[in-house]
Amino acid sequence: MSLFGKAQDITFIQGINRELINDVLDIAVDIYKPHLAASRENLYGETIKKVYQTAVRVKCLIEVDDQEWTNTDILDVNQKATYSFLRHELREHANLVLEVGDIIHWNDIYWEIDSVVQNKLLFGKDPDFDKSESDTGDNFAVICSTHQTRRDKVTIERVRRGNQTRPRFT
Repeated sequence: MSLFGKAQDITFIQGINRELINDVLDIAVDIYKPHLAASRENLYGETIKKVYQTAVRVKCLIEVDDQEWTNTDILDVNQKATYSFLRHELREHANLVLEVGDIIHWNDIYWEIDSVVQNKLLFGKDPDFDKSESDTGDNFAVICSTHQTRRDKVTIERVRRGNQTRPRFT
């Protein structure tokens, strides 16, 4: 039986994290999950046009890397970001499970999730999967690595593509 990491300690740590992220930092992002039933596929099972569900707004921590510019055929920007969410906030309040391919909208940029890590354990134990009979520990964070994606690739909003009508010369 361990001395630290009981339910009272976990509740205290969750309360501090919840207050820090929700009240002090107050950074909100919108998360879009693909609507698989409404998305169209081609003959090979590849998605032609993804359709997304309504966004869910969640607060988190963000760490953004510097922009890198590539100059191949077209000038393009590459940027990566890491989003850290409270696992209990995602599960209990938003009823949301983050997966690779979901879209995060923050700072007027769309970010596609590349990887999801859910092994940030308090006191080295996850009570959902712990084989001992103790009630200590908690799995408290979901960390997503993302990359910036183009607006025209994400079909959440319409993208203006210049003047659609030809100017008439008289």
